[in-house]
Amino acid sequence: MSEPDFAAEFAEIIEKWNSIEKRLKEAEQICGDAVVAAINELRYAGRQFVDAMAIYTKGHLTEEDITAVKKHLHNVRYNLMNADHDCTDAVCLFFHERVKRITSEYDLELIIELFPNYQELFDRMDGANKAIAGSREDRQNRLATYRALADFHVPRLYEFHQTILTSEALMLAHKKRTSAKRKAAKFINIVLAIVIAALIFLLVRSRWGQ
Repeated sequence: MSEPDFAAEFAEIIEKWNSIEKRLKEAEQICGDAVVAAINELRYAGRQFVDAMAIYTKGHLTEEDITAVKKHLHNVRYNLMNADHDCTDAVCLFFHERVKRITSEYDLELIIELFPNYQELFDRMDGANKAIAGSREDRQNRLATYRALADFHVPRLYEFHQTILTSEALMLAHKKRTSAKRKAAKFINIVLAIVIAALIFLLVRSRWGQ
């Protein structure tokens, strides 16, 4: 039995690995620990690949060895796919939570004023969420859906990142100024109330004194 040549498959897996690792590094810079699940899948893929190479490099493969190598490589591809999809999920969830936090903390009027691209970000997040939800129901098109998310949605979300940071800082500063003005106004009202009460007291006292 002739031994199969796994060289092309090894090269394809290494290329895929490098591509996903690059995506994870980009995502980690923005999302932090949110990509842990994807990193773990990449580690699982690495273990499977090492196991496959350990068998392959010993030479004179038996039929059982070939079957084992194929099984390990199948697992590698599966883990790489999971890592790729988990990375996309992490990025989309990260931005979804950011949008959710912004809308819960600030008035829509202020958001639109200080974050001009908010509606585009919201629409893109809504589209990504629907695509991810739909992929779980339509598994036949799942790979195509996640490829589209990775190629088109995620890069655009990255472009929003700095705008979000800047806009949130402006909104927070506005919120603090508004809060300070309200506290100042409340303090002034209290002082005025005390002064008025004191004047009324003096007026009543003077009249009773007569």
